[in-house]
Amino acid sequence: MPPPPPHPARSPASASQRVILGLVEVDSAQHAVAGGIVLARRCAAQALREPRAPPSHAAEVRVVMVVRLTEGRTTAWQVVDHVQRALYSAVVLRLAEANVPPSDLQVDVLFLDLCGDQLIRQLSPFVSCVYLAKQGEKPCQPFQALLQTITAKPESLPADPAVAEPAFVARDTELPQRSRHVALGGTFDHLHIGHKLLLTVSAWIATTVLICGIMDDDARLAKKTCGEHIEAFAMRRDHVRGFLDQCGPGRGLELRLEPIMDDYGPTRHDAAITAIVGSLETQQGCRRVNDIRAEAGLPPLDVYTVGVLSTATKDGSPSSDEALNAIAQKISSTAIRQLIDQRSAHAS
Repeated sequence: MPPPPPHPARSPASASQRVILGLVEVDSAQHAVAGGIVLARRCAAQALREPRAPPSHAAEVRVVMVVRLTEGRTTAWQVVDHVQRALYSAVVLRLAEANVPPSDLQVDVLFLDLCGDQLIRQLSPFVSCVYLAKQGEKPCQPFQALLQTITAKPESLPADPAVAEPAFVARDTELPQRSRHVALGGTFDHLHIGHKLLLTVSAWIATTVLICGIMDDDARLAKKTCGEHIEAFAMRRDHVRGFLDQCGPGRGLELRLEPIMDDYGPTRHDAAITAIVGSLETQQGCRRVNDIRAEAGLPPLDVYTVGVLSTATKDGSPSSDEALNAIAQKISSTAIRQLIDQRSAHAS
């Protein structure tokens, strides 16, 4: 049986869903995330212990980790990228230890300065347990206010000296920290952590408009591995909107979710676009956009590159390239479709 789809658009939680909530404050200047890694592993471990109906618990158990950055919206986007990758990586590695595919658990890393406290208050009735990465004698004021809306008693997690800080690499330092009109694109099939990394950074950078191009070429999609399991365009669009609505509700950012028929979409002709966000795997294609724009007499785009998952092991030592590749493959849309295909064959 295939894993259930991600949360429906604009719906913080379903009536049957149990939310495991993690709260962590990160010093933006020091970009220290070791406490967040401890928190992420505990949240994942609790999700694995939660009672659930086989074969998948994604529809019933959800992990939401909320990050408060000490420098708020002035925090560099590179720090945002670093923090979210560290937390997602910790969850994925903990699931791997239990031999659970990452797609079997819905996990979101949200930044309080984007999502605000309204979303958390909407989640409050569904929270089954709360973990708090201990930063001092008591939680920061915003977290104290949130905890008053939740009946579950928070458990404070002390620092673990065995967990080392992952190395922070500030990429693209020559780029501005914000951009007015930001674009990104992809298939966004079976929305997963890799997509969320891109969408979160894009929402953090954009100040006015965020355009997300979503592939709508059925003939092209059908040629992909296990293409018969690709979600319909409307479903993929709704999942993207659902996640972006969490990232920054009411912030005044205009969202445009547009069907595209090639790798470039509106970036090849829209003079208003100022930046494009991609991954390490797609940065060459992003730079190709600027070649196309130059031929059309359009200004070049700033190209922001989001990193891959960090694979520090439990004791903080770096993992091998093989481990990195294995994790990256497991969170790809192709891997999810292959898993769906395997489960379908096993069930028949």
